[in-house]
Amino acid sequence: MNSDLDTDRLSSLPKNVIETILMRMPIRDAVRTSILSRGWRFEWSTLPQIVIDTQPLLSSLGGMQMELDKKIVKTVDHILLLHHGPIHKFTLSIDLESSSDIDRWILFLSRNGIKEFSLLKWRGQLYKLPSYFFSWDITYLELYRCAFIPPTSFKGFSRLTVMTLDRVSFTDNGLATLMSLCPLLKELVLRQVTGCTHLNISAQKIVKVVIQGSFHDIRFESTPLLATASIKMLEVAGDSLVSKEDCRIVRVLGDTPSIYQLELLGPTLKNLAVGDVPVHLAAICPVKYLIIDINFEATQEMLAAFCMFRSSPAVQKLGITAISDKKIATISSDGFWEGEESFNCTFSQLKVVEVTDFSGITSELKLIEFVLANSPVLERLHIKFKENVAHLVKILKELNQYRRVSPKAKLFFPG
Repeated sequence: MNSDLDTDRLSSLPKNVIETILMRMPIRDAVRTSILSRGWRFEWSTLPQIVIDTQPLLSSLGGMQMELDKKIVKTVDHILLLHHGPIHKFTLSIDLESSSDIDRWILFLSRNGIKEFSLLKWRGQLYKLPSYFFSWDITYLELYRCAFIPPTSFKGFSRLTVMTLDRVSFTDNGLATLMSLCPLLKELVLRQVTGCTHLNISAQKIVKVVIQGSFHDIRFESTPLLATASIKMLEVAGDSLVSKEDCRIVRVLGDTPSIYQLELLGPTLKNLAVGDVPVHLAAICPVKYLIIDINFEATQEMLAAFCMFRSSPAVQKLGITAISDKKIATISSDGFWEGEESFNCTFSQLKVVEVTDFSGITSELKLIEFVLANSPVLERLHIKFKENVAHLVKILKELNQYRRVSPKAKLFFPG
């Protein structure tokens, strides 16, 4: 009796409620809801979005890899064969060697009004996107381990607003061409893309950028709305290509009039500091939240960091990860602080500072002393030490003795 009552309740749910429930379920479970009641039968087959992640399937199916591949293909085929109506959003995270089956699925999507597409291929060679993919009218694109080689007839994605490319390969100028053909692009994520050594981002609508990879050069040009940028330049080959009079830090931040949050991570500062580092950038950088990784053993990086500090008078929150590595330092920072009185740098709006991986070397201590003495509205300065720091008590005593120009400034030592 209770079973019949529960079934009636399930059947009487409004269609939009059923659809919402189904879209929050893994597709495999959504398909199985057909047995719940007559009202739920094949409701999943008209869902406008399908998310297929084969990783859970692998753990449940078992068997040799070739047999697993066959089962995965059969499962995806079954889902698409039984589906009716448009598919606006399709996500496929797949551990599959073959590319021909993916070609077939993409062709199916081409006829079903696809708007948001994610393809993550975890195994085998990079997946070469078929020609019919490049005629899609999509708004969202995410690719992992794909080869992006468009046909000559490719006219771009005129409605694309969000694009994430991870381990994607391009031919010469392919990435630049793609971005130039996406006039509405607002968010861009690039991780380990290949085939592009000089990255030139020119996008009138873009507001958020995340870059991680190896580039000779990164330039922002015509990015009037860019508000958030996170950059991690892993390595730079051919530093001799940069003249002494030129400096990468100028080219990267030369045209970012709306930047609000900026992250320069890993060896980025080292790579941007190649050439003659200017005292400050030509234009004021309006960033309010600055996160920066600094090798305190390298003078060039210290020069670049202070260039950023002087050029960012509106910064309110500063995050610093300390790197203390003499091996990767091009020039020792031992004498950097001798001209401290001529630094001409005041943090007039800085309220919060967070320093991590602090080891207490002279250059790190000098920076803390400088910040406390030149931040009139500072409220909190958090310092998180590395593990097993020698002479910790002595370092803590010295830090607490530094003069604080702000009456509200307090030191915190979390962890």
